[in-house]
This record gives sequence, structure tokens and C-alpha cells, in this order.
Amino acid sequence: MSRIYGEKSAVTINVTPKDTTNTAYTPTTARYRVDDCRTQTELVDWTTLTPSTSMEIAIPGTANEIIGNRNTPEWKIVTVNTDNGLSTDNYAEYKYGVRDLKFAQAD
Repeated sequence: MSRIYGEKSAVTINVTPKDTTNTAYTPTTARYRVDDCRTQTELVDWTTLTPSTSMEIAIPGTANEIIGNRNTPEWKIVTVNTDNGLSTDNYAEYKYGVRDLKFAQAD
């Protein structure tokens, strides 16, 4: 995934865990975190998800503020971890961009 959103926009990512045969399954545990690619700044610490064959991650607009003033998108990485600490432990990454809107109002 590599869509670009306007700064301060809420972003929703749908995750479907798959096993080694590429079949959707319900993991025992699931969690995610969000980081800025360039600065490696943690934007959302590890957050627990309810394990399911399809999980929705709602990233708040506050995590999508522009960190630097640049004319190119700032890329964010959502890391999803399922079955943490088990033999089926798995990590996946989803990438999206945030574009500086220049005139987005500060709170």
C-alpha cells in the first residue's frame, strides 16, 4: 500500500493476516505501531488489535502531522505483528505518504 493523504488526515488500513500457505487466518495476538520513515520517530506506540481474519487499523490525524516542511510527501510505516513470541510470529509493513497542505490550520 502506498497511497498519499493530506496532512492531519485520519487513515484507515485493512489488514488480512495470512499463513505460510497464503491463507487468511485468525492470529492468536495482533498489534501495530506507526513510525515516520525519514526521522524514525515513533508516532503511535505498539497498540493491541483484536485478532481476526480481517482487522481495521484507524490511525488518527494527530499521527499524520508534517514533521518537517518539505514539498515531498513524508512516508509513514505501519508495522503489524501477529502471533508475537509464538512459532508463527509474523511482521508486515504498510507504507503511506502524508502531503504538506501548506494551509492546514493548527489547533
